[in-house]
Amino acid sequence: MSKEIVFEAINVEDPIQKSRVQFEGKIFNMKNGKQQYADEETGFIFQKWPGFAPKKFNPDPTKRDFVRFSLDTEQKSCMELKQTLNEYDDSFESNRKTIFGKFDRLYKFGRSVKQPKVNEEEELSEDEDAESKPKEVKDDTNSLVPKFESCKMKLKMDWFYYYQSERLDKTNTNIVKKAVTDLLTKNKSLNLDKDKRKALINTLTFKLNFKEDEKSVQKEVRMDEIEQRKEIDTKVFHRRPRELQPNSEEFLKKPRGTTSKEIDEYENELVKMFGDPEEPKDVRTPDELDKYYSYNCYVRILYSPFRVWAAKSKEPDAEKRKSGIKYVINSIDIIQLPFENNSNLSHKVVYSKYAFGKRNIGSDELLINQSADTVFTSVEKAIEQVEKLVEKSVEISVEKSGKNEKKQMKVESESEESEESAEESEESESESEPEPEPVKKAKGKTIVETSNSSKPAKKTK
Repeated sequence: MSKEIVFEAINVEDPIQKSRVQFEGKIFNMKNGKQQYADEETGFIFQKWPGFAPKKFNPDPTKRDFVRFSLDTEQKSCMELKQTLNEYDDSFESNRKTIFGKFDRLYKFGRSVKQPKVNEEEELSEDEDAESKPKEVKDDTNSLVPKFESCKMKLKMDWFYYYQSERLDKTNTNIVKKAVTDLLTKNKSLNLDKDKRKALINTLTFKLNFKEDEKSVQKEVRMDEIEQRKEIDTKVFHRRPRELQPNSEEFLKKPRGTTSKEIDEYENELVKMFGDPEEPKDVRTPDELDKYYSYNCYVRILYSPFRVWAAKSKEPDAEKRKSGIKYVINSIDIIQLPFENNSNLSHKVVYSKYAFGKRNIGSDELLINQSADTVFTSVEKAIEQVEKLVEKSVEISVEKSGKNEKKQMKVESESEESEESAEESEESESESEPEPEPVKKAKGKTIVETSNSSKPAKKTK
């Protein structure tokens, strides 16, 4: 059953609209004859690689505020998401004149589902029959993988206030926000620029309530004593099971159902298989979200078609101004699948010790901690443990080598002939055997591997 979608009209001549970076209009769903803010929910979507913007490509944290979903045609949840986005897009296009009025001709609408990008050579070689098929690209293993359509949604971001490096609670935040809003509304007619508006806001003083020694204390705080930070306001829930139960991934691929009974049964089974969702309290910045939103995971989201946006001017060489629908993620539920420890480094560490008769030597030390309260990812934890083992092993090797070298200094030199033959033998061995690879260290130390065998004494003349 299709939903009834209502779009707020955009009056480009409204002073409030003119004061914004872009023109905006709200989106509602009609339910029982009443307008309600639109809210949608997805099923679980598997992501081999995280849809969260990678730090190496987006070093600026202010630009890491979105998630991209690849709409895999084999995943039912992806196709349902695509269908919902197209429904909002189609409704927008049929209501364009209601939204923009006489300015409709100035705008070009960008649909929410984006086609995969192709290079110029691929674009020229495509025929009409191939347009409906997913494009193919090469992954890290140089294998061809399909490249699907995608959509992008914004994380919910908001301004938070800090006093003496502590974030204000909800009550105090509302006091500050209300005072700032009232002040700007009162002086709206002055048309203040950014600097003058900031100076005006800094004249405000608030009476805020704090707790000290479990007692409520009221303090008078000036606005210039308060720091503003733009941080993530999307609710993040995270699960990291230690191991997967049989058919657990198949369960995530099934639809949940729509009745109250079906929903309750699904959620109860979800908890049995993957545990209760944890809500990390430290997810305020993109770097902190990286700890919980990694690769090889299932995610589902609660999202809203937040606003219709429209540019105030067109870009250079563009025929029309851009417009579209902005989607915001209100909550995200992440299930991190257990990592497999296939590291070559860990394999080398196991066999650096006496391993005969002990098939699982070192296995207890190399187990991956996958509990939900672990801050580091499983891979990072494993690498950290492996590095400690490598460092300890090398220190023992260096210590033994040092003792052997001291003993060697006491040994009398042999004949020149025997020394030359020993040196020739050593050179031939070094040519036939590859040099050992240096051990990589993440903590800034350099580890040098030394041989337990002592070097031949120098020639004496």
